[in-house]
Amino acid sequence: MKNIILALIVFLVSAHSYAQSTALVLNDNDKLMYYQVNSLSLGDTLQPVPTVNEFIKKKYPDIRIAKNQSEAAGIQGKGRLTLYHKGLVFGQEEGQLSFDLKIDFKEEKYRVMASNLTFMPLQRNRYGTFTPVNGIAYAWEELPKKVKDTQYESYTSQVVNYFNYLNKQLEVYLTSNDGQDAKTANPQRISTKEW
Repeated sequence: MKNIILALIVFLVSAHSYAQSTALVLNDNDKLMYYQVNSLSLGDTLQPVPTVNEFIKKKYPDIRIAKNQSEAAGIQGKGRLTLYHKGLVFGQEEGQLSFDLKIDFKEEKYRVMASNLTFMPLQRNRYGTFTPVNGIAYAWEELPKKVKDTQYESYTSQVVNYFNYLNKQLEVYLTSNDGQDAKTANPQRISTKEW
Protein backbone atom coordinates (compact mmCIF):
# COMPACT_ATOMS: atom_id res chain seq x y z
CA MET A 1 0.00 0.00 0.00
CA LYS A 2 2.86 2.36 0.82
CA ASN A 3 4.39 1.72 -2.60
CA ILE A 4 1.15 2.58 -4.37
CA ILE A 5 0.78 5.83 -2.43
CA LEU A 6 4.44 6.70 -3.05
CA ALA A 7 4.05 5.96 -6.78
CA LEU A 8 0.92 8.13 -6.90
CA ILE A 9 2.72 11.03 -5.19
CA VAL A 10 5.69 10.75 -7.57
CA PHE A 11 3.31 10.67 -10.55
CA LEU A 12 1.41 13.75 -9.36
CA VAL A 13 4.60 15.71 -8.67
CA SER A 14 6.05 14.82 -12.07
CA ALA A 15 2.78 15.68 -13.81
CA HIS A 16 2.69 19.05 -12.01
CA SER A 17 6.29 19.86 -12.93
CA TYR A 18 5.69 18.76 -16.52
CA ALA A 19 2.65 21.02 -16.76
CA GLN A 20 4.71 23.95 -15.47
CA SER A 21 7.58 23.35 -17.89
CA THR A 22 5.31 23.17 -20.95
CA ALA A 23 3.56 26.44 -20.12
CA LEU A 24 6.24 28.40 -21.97
CA VAL A 25 7.07 27.22 -25.50
CA LEU A 26 10.14 27.48 -27.72
CA ASN A 27 9.90 29.80 -30.70
CA ASP A 28 11.79 29.59 -34.01
CA ASN A 29 14.94 31.03 -32.40
CA ASP A 30 14.93 28.46 -29.53
CA LYS A 31 13.86 31.12 -27.03
CA LEU A 32 11.15 30.53 -24.45
CA MET A 33 8.00 32.57 -24.91
CA TYR A 34 4.34 32.67 -23.92
CA TYR A 35 2.07 31.87 -26.86
CA GLN A 36 -1.72 31.55 -26.88
CA VAL A 37 -4.20 31.55 -29.78
CA ASN A 38 -7.91 32.18 -29.14
CA SER A 39 -10.93 32.29 -31.40
CA LEU A 40 -12.90 35.51 -31.51
CA SER A 41 -16.10 36.29 -33.35
CA LEU A 42 -15.71 39.92 -34.28
CA GLY A 43 -18.79 42.08 -34.31
CA ASP A 44 -19.48 44.50 -37.14
CA THR A 45 -18.64 47.51 -35.00
CA LEU A 46 -15.57 46.11 -33.26
CA GLN A 47 -12.23 47.52 -34.36
CA PRO A 48 -9.83 45.17 -32.56
CA VAL A 49 -6.59 47.15 -32.64
CA PRO A 50 -7.92 50.42 -31.15
CA THR A 51 -9.90 48.36 -28.64
CA VAL A 52 -6.77 46.47 -27.54
CA ASN A 53 -4.84 49.76 -27.29
CA GLU A 54 -7.56 51.11 -25.01
CA PHE A 55 -7.57 47.88 -22.96
CA ILE A 56 -3.78 47.93 -22.42
CA LYS A 57 -3.79 51.61 -21.45
CA LYS A 58 -6.59 51.09 -18.91
CA LYS A 59 -5.69 47.74 -17.37
CA TYR A 60 -1.91 47.38 -17.85
CA PRO A 61 -0.17 50.75 -17.58
CA ASP A 62 3.23 49.01 -17.19
CA ILE A 63 3.03 47.87 -20.82
CA ARG A 64 4.10 50.58 -23.24
CA ILE A 65 2.59 50.32 -26.72
CA ALA A 66 5.02 51.10 -29.53
CA LYS A 67 4.12 54.24 -31.44
CA ASN A 68 4.12 54.65 -35.21
CA GLN A 69 3.09 51.08 -35.99
CA SER A 70 0.61 50.04 -38.63
CA GLU A 71 -2.72 49.02 -37.17
CA ALA A 72 -3.42 46.44 -39.87
CA ALA A 73 -2.76 43.26 -37.92
CA GLY A 74 -2.10 44.02 -34.26
CA ILE A 75 -0.07 45.85 -31.66
CA GLN A 76 3.41 45.59 -30.18
CA GLY A 77 4.72 46.81 -26.89
CA LYS A 78 7.22 46.32 -24.08
CA GLY A 79 6.42 45.65 -20.47
CA ARG A 80 7.76 44.77 -17.04
CA LEU A 81 6.53 42.38 -14.40
CA THR A 82 7.76 42.12 -10.80
CA LEU A 83 8.40 38.58 -9.59
CA TYR A 84 8.07 37.73 -5.91
CA HIS A 85 9.52 35.19 -3.51
CA LYS A 86 6.65 33.76 -1.54
CA GLY A 87 7.17 34.12 2.17
CA LEU A 88 5.17 32.88 5.11
CA VAL A 89 2.93 35.95 5.26
CA PHE A 90 4.06 38.38 2.55
CA GLY A 91 6.00 38.07 -0.66
CA GLN A 92 9.25 39.89 -1.27
CA GLU A 93 10.29 41.36 -4.59
CA GLU A 94 13.12 39.29 -6.03
CA GLY A 95 13.28 40.09 -9.69
CA GLN A 96 11.83 41.95 -12.61
CA LEU A 97 10.87 40.43 -15.93
CA SER A 98 11.01 42.53 -19.08
CA PHE A 99 9.21 41.25 -22.15
CA ASP A 100 8.00 42.14 -25.62
CA LEU A 101 4.25 41.75 -26.08
CA LYS A 102 2.57 41.26 -29.43
CA ILE A 103 -1.17 40.81 -30.03
CA ASP A 104 -2.21 39.94 -33.59
CA PHE A 105 -5.62 39.49 -35.22
CA LYS A 106 -6.40 37.26 -38.18
CA GLU A 107 -9.53 35.53 -39.51
CA GLU A 108 -11.68 35.67 -36.38
CA LYS A 109 -8.89 34.68 -34.03
CA TYR A 110 -6.16 36.44 -32.15
CA ARG A 111 -2.88 35.47 -30.56
CA VAL A 112 -1.00 36.78 -27.56
CA MET A 113 2.79 36.40 -27.67
CA ALA A 114 5.28 37.45 -25.01
CA SER A 115 8.86 37.01 -26.12
CA ASN A 116 12.37 38.24 -25.23
CA LEU A 117 11.82 37.31 -21.59
CA THR A 118 14.68 38.82 -19.57
CA PHE A 119 15.08 38.46 -15.81
CA MET A 120 16.79 41.20 -13.77
CA PRO A 121 17.44 40.51 -10.07
CA LEU A 122 16.39 43.20 -7.62
CA GLN A 123 18.24 44.56 -4.60
CA ARG A 124 17.21 46.96 -1.88
CA ASN A 125 18.75 50.40 -2.31
CA ARG A 126 19.60 52.89 0.42
CA TYR A 127 16.07 54.29 0.36
CA GLY A 128 14.55 50.90 1.12
CA THR A 129 13.02 50.27 -2.29
CA PHE A 130 13.91 47.43 -4.65
CA THR A 131 15.73 48.35 -7.86
CA PRO A 132 17.31 46.22 -10.59
CA VAL A 133 20.97 45.35 -10.09
CA ASN A 134 23.01 47.33 -12.64
CA GLY A 135 24.50 45.30 -15.47
CA ILE A 136 22.90 41.97 -14.54
CA ALA A 137 20.19 40.55 -16.78
CA TYR A 138 19.57 36.94 -17.75
CA ALA A 139 17.63 35.55 -20.67
CA TRP A 140 14.87 33.27 -19.41
CA GLU A 141 16.66 30.25 -20.89
CA GLU A 142 19.74 30.94 -18.71
CA LEU A 143 17.75 31.44 -15.51
CA PRO A 144 17.66 27.77 -14.35
CA LYS A 145 21.47 27.89 -14.07
CA LYS A 146 21.37 31.05 -11.92
CA VAL A 147 18.57 30.31 -9.42
CA LYS A 148 17.28 27.30 -7.49
CA ASP A 149 14.79 24.95 -9.12
CA THR A 150 12.02 25.97 -6.75
CA GLN A 151 12.60 29.66 -7.52
CA TYR A 152 12.55 28.97 -11.26
CA GLU A 153 9.29 27.04 -10.99
CA SER A 154 7.78 29.82 -8.89
CA TYR A 155 8.86 32.50 -11.37
CA THR A 156 7.57 30.46 -14.32
CA SER A 157 4.25 29.96 -12.57
CA GLN A 158 3.95 33.71 -11.88
CA VAL A 159 4.76 34.59 -15.50
CA VAL A 160 2.29 32.09 -16.94
CA ASN A 161 -0.44 33.18 -14.51
CA TYR A 162 0.13 36.83 -15.42
CA PHE A 163 -0.19 36.23 -19.16
CA ASN A 164 -3.11 33.80 -18.77
CA TYR A 165 -4.94 36.45 -16.74
CA LEU A 166 -4.13 39.13 -19.33
CA ASN A 167 -5.39 36.81 -22.07
CA LYS A 168 -8.66 36.07 -20.26
CA GLN A 169 -9.27 39.74 -19.47
CA LEU A 170 -8.60 40.66 -23.09
CA GLU A 171 -11.05 38.03 -24.32
CA VAL A 172 -13.76 39.30 -21.96
CA TYR A 173 -13.04 42.90 -22.95
CA LEU A 174 -13.30 42.12 -26.66
CA THR A 175 -16.44 40.01 -26.42
CA SER A 176 -18.48 42.09 -23.98
CA ASN A 177 -20.33 44.92 -25.69
CA ASP A 178 -17.94 44.71 -28.63
CA GLY A 179 -15.13 45.95 -26.40
CA GLN A 180 -16.90 49.15 -25.45
CA ASP A 181 -17.45 50.12 -21.85
CA ALA A 182 -21.04 50.49 -20.79
CA LYS A 183 -21.71 54.20 -20.94
CA THR A 184 -24.70 55.88 -19.42
CA ALA A 185 -27.26 57.08 -21.88
CA ASN A 186 -27.54 60.82 -22.33
CA PRO A 187 -30.06 61.98 -19.74
CA GLN A 188 -33.09 63.85 -20.85
CA ARG A 189 -32.69 67.60 -20.38
CA ILE A 190 -35.54 69.40 -18.63
CA SER A 191 -36.13 72.97 -17.64
CA THR A 192 -36.67 73.63 -13.96
CA LYS A 193 -37.86 77.16 -14.53
CA GLU A 194 -41.10 76.17 -16.23
CA TRP A 195 -43.29 73.42 -14.88
